[in-house]
Amino acid sequence: MKILKITRLIIVGILVMVANVINAQSWQTVGQSPNGGVGRLYVDTDSNELYVSGIFSDIGGVNASNVAKWNDNTWDSINQNGAIVYSVFRYQDTLYGFGSIDTLTALTSTLIKWNGNNWVPLIFSMEAASNTPRIYDWVIYNNDLYLSGNFDSINGMESKNMIKYDGSFSALTVSSQNPITSMVVHNNILYYAFTGTFTTVSGSKIWGFNGVNSFPRMTDIGFYVKDMESHNGVLVAGGFGGYLASTGDPTPPYLISLTGTTNWSTGNNLPPNVNSFSNFRKVNSLKSDGTTLYIGTDSQPFVQTNIFSTTNNGNITTVAGGVNDRVHDIEIYNNNVYISGGFTQAGGNNVPHLAKLTYPVPTSNFIASGNNTSVCIDNNITFSNTSSNAATYSWSFPGGT
Repeated sequence: MKILKITRLIIVGILVMVANVINAQSWQTVGQSPNGGVGRLYVDTDSNELYVSGIFSDIGGVNASNVAKWNDNTWDSINQNGAIVYSVFRYQDTLYGFGSIDTLTALTSTLIKWNGNNWVPLIFSMEAASNTPRIYDWVIYNNDLYLSGNFDSINGMESKNMIKYDGSFSALTVSSQNPITSMVVHNNILYYAFTGTFTTVSGSKIWGFNGVNSFPRMTDIGFYVKDMESHNGVLVAGGFGGYLASTGDPTPPYLISLTGTTNWSTGNNLPPNVNSFSNFRKVNSLKSDGTTLYIGTDSQPFVQTNIFSTTNNGNITTVAGGVNDRVHDIEIYNNNVYISGGFTQAGGNNVPHLAKLTYPVPTSNFIASGNNTSVCIDNNITFSNTSSNAATYSWSFPGGT
C-alpha cells in the first residue's frame, strides 16, 4: 500500500487513478553477449558482482579470457596467465576457482587461487583409482570450505572424494564409494550425492554430514544427481540418467525432494507438489529465490524451453518463453534471474549463452477530470499497487511535481 500526502493547495477536479502494471517477463542480453559459451555463474556478495566463467575471449566488448565479472552495469576482465577457469567463488575474502593452469599443473580441474594478479594452483597432485581425477563441487559449511569430486588423495593426503580446506587441507572420512557430484547445506547439514558405479546410475545415494559423522538419507535414487538446492525448508535434488548409464536413458523422474529427514517424494509430491516433470531428460541446475524454484534442463527434440519455475502451488511453468538449448547454471543477482548455457535464443530473441530475466517497470498514472473538486493541503490520497516488483513513482500536478 502506497500513501501520498499532498502538502500544497492544488485545484484539479476529480482525481482518477489509472493503474498500468505489467508483470510480463522477458529475457535480455547482459550488456553485449560473450563470443563463446558460458558455464558457471557466481554472485560475490562482498563486492556485489556477478562472475561468469566459460570458454570465451570477449564479453561486452571487453577482452576477457574465460572469466569476467559484471557489476550490473559494465563488464570487467580478470587476467589469467593462461588459466582455464570453470568456476569461481569467494572464501575468507579470497577469490578461488576450479580450473587448470597448463604451465604449472597438468590437472584438468583443480583448486586455484587468485592472488590479485594471477591464478596460482593449490593442488599439485590428485589421484583417483578410476577415470580422471577432478573437483566437481564446493560448499562452505561451518566456516570451512569443502571440496568434492573424483579423487582418492590430494597433495599426497588420503581423503576419498571429499576434503576440507581452511587455508590448508584436512582429510575427511565420509561414506562415498564413488565420485561426489553435488553438495548443499540444508538445515545445518551438509548433504552430498554420489553415484552408484561408473557404468550405471543404480545405487546412487544422498548422504548427510554433520561435520563429524556421515549418515544415509536416500539410497538407490535411480539417477545421477547433478544439483541440489534448499528451497522453503525442502531439499530438492535434480539430475539425469543417461550420463553414466550403459544402456541408454533410464526411467524418470529426474527431480526429487526431501521434507524432514526421511520423507522423499517424487511425481505429484515435489517441492511441494511439483507436477509433470517426468518428461524431461536432464536437470542441470536448481536455484531458489525463497519463493520460486527455478529449474534449468537440457534440450531434447520435443522440448525447447529448458528453463522452468515452480512456486508453492507446485505447477511448473516455462519462464518467459524459455530458451532453445541447455541451461547450465542459474543465479539470482540484484533480485534478477540470470542463466547461462548453450542456448542462442531466449524468449524468441537472439540472446546467446547468457541472459537476464527482466520485468517492465510498472507505472501508475493519475488523470484529472471533471469540475468543482479540490485536493487541499493535508488531504491524503491512498492507492494500492498489486505488483510485487519495485517501482519509482513520480507525481505531476498543475503548478509543479
